[in-house]
Amino acid sequence: MLRLSELSPLASHYDQLGEVFYALDPEWRIVVANETALRFVGLTPEQAIGRSYWSVFPEARGGPLEETFHQASQTRRVVEIEVESSLHPGRFVRAIAIPLEDGLSITLRDITEQRASESARSKRLVSTEEHLRVAAEAAQIGTWEVDPQAGVRYWSSQFRTILGVSEDTPADDQLFSSLIDPRDRDRIDDMYRRAYEGEDGGSYAAEFRIRRADDGSRRWVSARGRVFFDEQGRATRGIGALYDISNRKNAEGALKESEERFRLAAEAFEGGVADYDLKVGRVTRTKRQLAIIGEDESFPATPEAWTSRIHPADRDVFIQARQAVIDGEASHFEAEYRLRHCDGRWVWVWHRGMAMHDSSGELDRIISSMIEVTARKHAEDALRESEARFRHLADSAPAFIWLTDEKGDLTFVNRHFEYVFDRSAELIVPDGWRDLIHLEDMSSFVAEFARSLRAKRPFRSEVRVLDKSGHVRWLRTDAVRRLDDGGHFLGYTGCAVDITETKVSQQQQTTLIHELNHRVKNTLATVQSIAAQSLRADKKLSEARLAFESRLFALSRAHDVLTQESWQAADLSEIVERAVEPYCGEGGSRFTIRGPDVRLQPQSALAFAMALQELATNAAKYGALSAADGHVDVGWSLEAHPDGSRLLFRWHESGGPPVSPPSRRGFGSRLIERTLAHDTNGHVEVSYAPSGLSLAVTVPLPHAA
Repeated sequence: MLRLSELSPLASHYDQLGEVFYALDPEWRIVVANETALRFVGLTPEQAIGRSYWSVFPEARGGPLEETFHQASQTRRVVEIEVESSLHPGRFVRAIAIPLEDGLSITLRDITEQRASESARSKRLVSTEEHLRVAAEAAQIGTWEVDPQAGVRYWSSQFRTILGVSEDTPADDQLFSSLIDPRDRDRIDDMYRRAYEGEDGGSYAAEFRIRRADDGSRRWVSARGRVFFDEQGRATRGIGALYDISNRKNAEGALKESEERFRLAAEAFEGGVADYDLKVGRVTRTKRQLAIIGEDESFPATPEAWTSRIHPADRDVFIQARQAVIDGEASHFEAEYRLRHCDGRWVWVWHRGMAMHDSSGELDRIISSMIEVTARKHAEDALRESEARFRHLADSAPAFIWLTDEKGDLTFVNRHFEYVFDRSAELIVPDGWRDLIHLEDMSSFVAEFARSLRAKRPFRSEVRVLDKSGHVRWLRTDAVRRLDDGGHFLGYTGCAVDITETKVSQQQQTTLIHELNHRVKNTLATVQSIAAQSLRADKKLSEARLAFESRLFALSRAHDVLTQESWQAADLSEIVERAVEPYCGEGGSRFTIRGPDVRLQPQSALAFAMALQELATNAAKYGALSAADGHVDVGWSLEAHPDGSRLLFRWHESGGPPVSPPSRRGFGSRLIERTLAHDTNGHVEVSYAPSGLSLAVTVPLPHAA
């Protein structure tokens, strides 16, 4: 049975037939009206749609037309009536009321001329054949007659209407054949040929396609007829009837398409489908449903046979859910239960059924679908067991274990939180953890966590917290990402450990290192003082004293840089800047320093500091820095190498007096060329070009600087 939402395409069809078409909802409001209907009442779509039918045709209220509508709605059958039009007195219409699933459709056809024609024609009816012809016309059946001997043919008006041929067009077999669809033409022409040859007593019947002569539309028709013969076997008369069956064919096609879609959907569906016919107590099951329990078509087609295979602990619940649908208390049921497979094992299924009613509203059948969910059930059991193991391990760990969701909200903490902070998980999740963090660390901790969350990268932080006694404790927390099988971020899994003792030890160690550094610097100052006192008397010794002091200063400055980094490594740019600082001049314009961040090991840092001190001193005495316009360019870069990065360092002087190679190698030259190469495990090249001294150093950096 059609629904109101499916009727819009029919409106134009009835326009082609010249018939009025309305679709009414259960409250008699107009939902669909074709163009013919709107012209009939003289309204626009906006004026008609949504209005009560009786407000458009108030004169019809309480008359035979309303009775016809009620009869069709109550009996759920098609009801037809011929009445005089209440809107156009003197004209007659044939009204057909067709019940819908959620309303009523109405067709009205003006039969005034037809009635007048029939009245006049009835006076001329003098034979049974004429009565039959009129009946055929009334039933919209086209007829034809052929006199083969005289070559005379007759096509009725309805026959011409079906073919789309005008009344003044001569009846012609070739014309009729040309209107038959090429796919059917040979078959139909052969059927007529055999009929006129006397096969099957001259009777014939067929369904075929035609293309109407007037508008070219394609229609399905049904043709039936017979050829009569004389005693000599000659064809003396042929009569036949033609009926437009397009609506039936379209309905059959739609039904076939719907059934095909259902069949394909059932085949594509991995589960099973069952049809429980309550009137006969029989259940039709698909092969897939029977395969779930390892059975075939021989399995009894009764509901009891199926319920007998349900696990005893699940059976009553399923029967009650299904019975609620049968009793009309529910429109559908849904259940998960266990079934015994033919091999004895239990399988889990998800089963959903829906009530289906007949045209009278009585429960007719229950259509249900089913899929096996054994694997999911086992996975759920395994997940519950896994979660229980995780919780046990997490609660047993002497560390803080926590989880977040994809938004970063805390969802789980283990019992160690309660042990240390004397707060239950309910008071910490999702926001209570903020009360545990030291106020001075809160903003930096939250900001770093937010940055990590936005980038979906691992999170690490050291933060102070207050335990249940109010004591400050240091925690190092590390969190890794949780991802699903598709790589989507699910949140963090974190672990925090107490590093309070480590922090205290580090503070003590830092204090000791600072004390040691202080004492070492004092020792260097003492060495400087002794050197000054020992070399003061002689001028040459005075020059030696100055050189000795400058070297001690360079060593001290490198010592300061390393001390800041706890003697782990030193930044090359800081080594360079401290070495050339005394020679930069006003505004620091005597030097150009550029290069990326590079970290040097302590031995390499000291070697560079001493070498740079010698280079700067020599430049000030003899090189570029001895001239007013002299300049020194210091630069370095990194290049990739299979064994690690390589540092390329360059010192280049310009604008000073002409340079020539030294006549002998002094301590400074040896310090630059030999000691620097040895302590850095690198390669040193010194160029004494007249334009200025240049130094190039290549140092391997096996560990990324």
